[in-house]
Amino acid sequence: MTKFMRFIEALLLPTIAIVSAVISLGDVFNVFHLIPSNQVPMIILVITSMGLGTLAVIMNKCNEMQDKLELLSTSSLATSYLWNEKDMEDALARFIHEGGKIKQIFFVRSPEEAASPEMQVTLDLLKKIGITIRIVNSTRIPANLKQYFIVEARRKIGWDIPVNDQGHVGLSVITANPAVTANYCKIFETLWEIAEY
Repeated sequence: MTKFMRFIEALLLPTIAIVSAVISLGDVFNVFHLIPSNQVPMIILVITSMGLGTLAVIMNKCNEMQDKLELLSTSSLATSYLWNEKDMEDALARFIHEGGKIKQIFFVRSPEEAASPEMQVTLDLLKKIGITIRIVNSTRIPANLKQYFIVEARRKIGWDIPVNDQGHVGLSVITANPAVTANYCKIFETLWEIAEY
């Protein structure tokens, strides 16, 4: 995008705010009767055009964000049942088809668990959908790194997912706290680097 277009986008929302403030003040102080009636349609057209232009800019920004959305996630074989549901599979496939990316780390307790038929079915399914996967042996990492979460790669939002030893998922906590999401991203990057499989 050119500098000129960025400049226009940057000015559009403040301009709409100023125009709205002027219209509100004009209404409060009853100055609209001073505008000739033949000019009112043109003023309404300009204001409407500015409003629609602002909505178009917002829509474009939302589309750009979706195209670049990347989710970083941790999981284990104990929670693989979540990935094997048809609705989840369809949602993930649609997300990736529309430009999203997902990186997934699976925690395992042994090489045998990583090679188990159940794990292989889950891994094959997720790879077929387009998810990038790495496996980490959870017995060889510090406890503070074995956390279950999903975080947006640009650190805008994250979900803490409590999982007990039996693989039951508790109530997730959504956060936009920059310190928490940055910590999730740091943990994920560390795990990604030390992945064995």
